Amino acid sequence: MLAERGHRVTAVDIPQSNYAPFREFPVQDYDGRNLPFEDGTFDIVFSSNVLEHVPHLDELNREIARVLRSGGRAIHVLPSASWQALNLALHIPALARDALRLLTARKAGGAATPKEPCTRAQARLTDRALRRVLPHRHGEHGNALTELYLFSRFHWHLLFRATGFVDVRRYGSRLAYSGYMLVGRHLSLSARSRLSRLVGSSCHVFVMTKP
Repeated sequence: MLAERGHRVTAVDIPQSNYAPFREFPVQDYDGRNLPFEDGTFDIVFSSNVLEHVPHLDELNREIARVLRSGGRAIHVLPSASWQALNLALHIPALARDALRLLTARKAGGAATPKEPCTRAQARLTDRALRRVLPHRHGEHGNALTELYLFSRFHWHLLFRATGFVDVRRYGSRLAYSGYMLVGRHLSLSARSRLSRLVGSSCHVFVMTKP
């Protein structure tokens, strides 16, 4: 969409990304650590729900600063503490939903035996159900509870300041949703916007400047 509006866009991702088979735009593979560009190449670096999955976050943020020109902007959309709190609150309902789907799949496909293993879909549902018995972390650091702090505006702000960015501003996305998507498309965007006034925005939008 940015390219269609006349901007010059360079996209990067790691080759083992879950989204690699679904690319709709030319994407340059990189090693996840070293951005393959000269210093001061870009006016803007943008990411959406990426940084929480990076184990070496300080290092990558310095790389982002390196490839930005002086005065360039970094814009990151990131999960919030409100999003993680909603995940924790909805964990049991999501677990019940997955268990119901698993039972339905087993009834439809017949009982699994050593000679007649579950279908791939049943195996996937089983794996999801087992993994969700206890809440699990979303990102690369901490656990499901400590992510309430790690995803807070305060923590993200400290991180960006520590890696040299200035004029760090934060906006809420004004949308509320969980990682479980229990009601999915049944809740409109306008309804999710209204809900965010009660439970908070599920994403931060950080805009900052390289000195």
